[in-house]
Amino acid sequence: MRRQLSLNESGFVFIIGVVVTTVLQNILAFALQNIGEFGGMSIGTWIAYPVGSIGFFFSAFLFVKLKKCDFLYIARVNTKPRAVSFILIPFIAVCCVVAFYPLTAMFIRLLNVMGYYGSVTAPTDFTPGVFVLSMIIMAIIPAFGEEFFMRGTVYNGVATRGGWFGVAMTALLFMLMHGNPYQTLFQFFFGVVLVLVFIISDSIWPSIILHFLNNFISILVTAYIPQIDNINFGNMWPLYDILISIGGIIVLVFLLYFFYRLSKSGKNGGNNGEYKIVTDDFTITAYAEDKKKSNPIKDAFIFFGSLFTKKGWKNLNSKLFDLSKVDYVGPKPFMQEISFWIALIVVAVEWVIALIVGIIR
Repeated sequence: MRRQLSLNESGFVFIIGVVVTTVLQNILAFALQNIGEFGGMSIGTWIAYPVGSIGFFFSAFLFVKLKKCDFLYIARVNTKPRAVSFILIPFIAVCCVVAFYPLTAMFIRLLNVMGYYGSVTAPTDFTPGVFVLSMIIMAIIPAFGEEFFMRGTVYNGVATRGGWFGVAMTALLFMLMHGNPYQTLFQFFFGVVLVLVFIISDSIWPSIILHFLNNFISILVTAYIPQIDNINFGNMWPLYDILISIGGIIVLVFLLYFFYRLSKSGKNGGNNGEYKIVTDDFTITAYAEDKKKSNPIKDAFIFFGSLFTKKGWKNLNSKLFDLSKVDYVGPKPFMQEISFWIALIVVAVEWVIALIVGIIR
């Protein structure tokens, strides 16, 4: 079985997933629009949420199987990241909110100046029952469905064009497929972090947990701390937003580096640096060269400093590609990649339409 999709196949499965979920959600929302509501949100919307996520999952699963590819390998289902690396996931989730929410707030203000006023569909009357159901419908299920679809399937083919191409384009598709201008900046930057966590851990499970925690924080704030949206720094708000975002991004970079160190240290876990090639006639044993112990704090600052150099970004691009475990394909004739570019154009047009409708409504 194949263990790699092409860029064209990634674009094709993305189109299928978006079309299937959009059609299913719209049909359900229309058919169930008059049967009442729960928690201030229509029953149709409650049902459409999980159906969309399930549609994403099965679109990816069936497509990969029809292409005779190894779904479990491509989605990194069976790889086991080191348990200790999971300790940092909650901190990364909180840091994403701190780093990206102020940027999102600034972007929303810009949209408001342009005349766009939108919203994010969510319950408005939170009781304990509504909160628990929201966790299941709007946090857990989307985390599974969207991660298996985007990071576990779409990324595989997009990554064949290079490290940063795979990261940026997957995050861009993730942002645009949500079709909500209010969520634009947050979804893009959070999409980048999700891809990095997936690549570094070589497993789908850390990105699923991170995605769930982000959804959980969002619902928790909406339900019990809505006052956070009304924080006003007066005339100094742009400066405070920028400073908070810069600080959050710096901390996030260090957290992701330490996540990499913890995950990387587990690569040789269990074999003590010993590698064997076993045949019927002989066994070859090789031992990894002992490396001097390094100071992780010092290395983290060196890594952070390298991000301000061209060489540092080049090295990072190579490392990300190596960790992706795909073969480099590079650019191909346009017609051999047309599905990917059509997918990008379609969701970009949908985003623009949503923006225009929000302005003229």
